[in-house]
Amino acid sequence: MIRISYDTTLGSAARQMEAANTSVAVVVDAEDLPIGVLTERHLLQSVAASRHPDHGTAGTWMAQVVIDGDGHATLPETYVAPRVGIGSTSRR
Repeated sequence: MIRISYDTTLGSAARQMEAANTSVAVVVDAEDLPIGVLTERHLLQSVAASRHPDHGTAGTWMAQVVIDGDGHATLPETYVAPRVGIGSTSRR
């Protein structure tokens, strides 16, 4: 996982994520506090919406992070990523 600024372009975010071999970036504000996450899925959604990668920003396409009173950050319950299960790693 990497950290990127909220004003990072989607193109730059994608290049940084690819270089780090990660599918998730933590998006931080001007004070370097986490405000969201940007995933490969968000990048795909931006392309599907015909957004140019150098015009959209991480802050526009990220999922916002909810920080509780103890400082724990979680995704809001309205953001539900689809899960794909793998039954077995062995070949049949």
